[in-house]
Amino acid sequence: MSDFGDYLRSLRERQKMSLREVAAKTGVSVSYITQIENRRRKAPGPDVLKKLAPAYNVPEETFLKRPGTWMTSSQSNSRQARMRRWIGPTATFKATHSSSSAHG
Repeated sequence: MSDFGDYLRSLRERQKMSLREVAAKTGVSVSYITQIENRRRKAPGPDVLKKLAPAYNVPEETFLKRPGTWMTSSQSNSRQARMRRWIGPTATFKATHSSSSAHG
């Protein structure tokens, strides 16, 4: 499965945006975005994901559910509660665990 940084870089490249353009649109520094893309940092938390999503033309929820992001790495009840406060009380979460089941 692809790393979040790889995903972020592919979105940026597909949209032909430079790191500086993303930084200008989001207020997130070029160095921080670079560190994520180069796997020197884990996927950011929901506050930063919320800033990045519009620049990449991706719904916030898509970023939040992406493997390797804040919600998919060992979800806990407290994280789900914080997310409900952030995106709304009607939010539902589905655990995304890797499994060895066959896909057909």
